Amino acid sequence: MEVWVLRAVVVLAGLGFVALLGFGLAARAPDGTIDDALAKGTATDAPGSDLAVLQSGTQPDRLRRGLQRATADGRVRLGNSAAGRWC
Repeated sequence: MEVWVLRAVVVLAGLGFVALLGFGLAARAPDGTIDDALAKGTATDAPGSDLAVLQSGTQPDRLRRGLQRATADGRVRLGNSAAGRWC
């Protein structure tokens, strides 16, 4: 392949990328509810959700023991135990 063809392809890809960035910055989002609320300094309501149990049943022993320890005092604690081992 000729060197000038390769350069032309790279330049056209770069221009296309810059054009796409420009379009993304210039385009207006169809729903600005959250942006408008943040600009006013207010909060919006969280979207509703109604999730059913995906599959009922019992947990494996290892998971059940961990859940019992985590919820023993009635509070749920979320943490990353893998990060605690390495940090």
